[in-house]
Amino acid sequence: MGVEERGIWTDTTALVAALASGGISQTQFAAMVTALQLLDNIVSGSEAQVDVVGALPVGGNIIGKVGHDITGITSGSQVTTTAGTPVRLAAASISAKYTIVQAIPANTKRVAVGGSTVDETAATVKGTILNPSESVLLPLDPYNIYVDPQVSTEGVTYNALT
Repeated sequence: MGVEERGIWTDTTALVAALASGGISQTQFAAMVTALQLLDNIVSGSEAQVDVVGALPVGGNIIGKVGHDITGITSGSQVTTTAGTPVRLAAASISAKYTIVQAIPANTKRVAVGGSTVDETAATVKGTILNPSESVLLPLDPYNIYVDPQVSTEGVTYNALT
């Protein structure tokens, strides 16, 4: 019938020949032109606009909602008295979805952030190491995060997103 690329006619001569030979009827050709005009009307650049003309379904199906809404923020800090001893970031759980932990900018050395076995000792380092002012986002409640600074009386600040 002619040259096609992914179902689209790429050779207008072949299209005209197919139309003239009866391979495509006038009605089919008119329908193709109408369809192309409709597509051309909704496309702006490389985007197409779609209008929802009916009502959205009722019930719990909310478009775009995936259950990870952040509804609050709790800020805190943890400064340790003894370097080399991991300290829990918060005394109790607040059911946070995420916690942003930042090494206090005034720290003079690094801080290790991680689980209960976190260790900033150079020979046995464990956890995520933060230099002063660096931060890390963890998908955990601050109650489940421990810190171990290299220097006593240094630590971290945090924002827990609930």
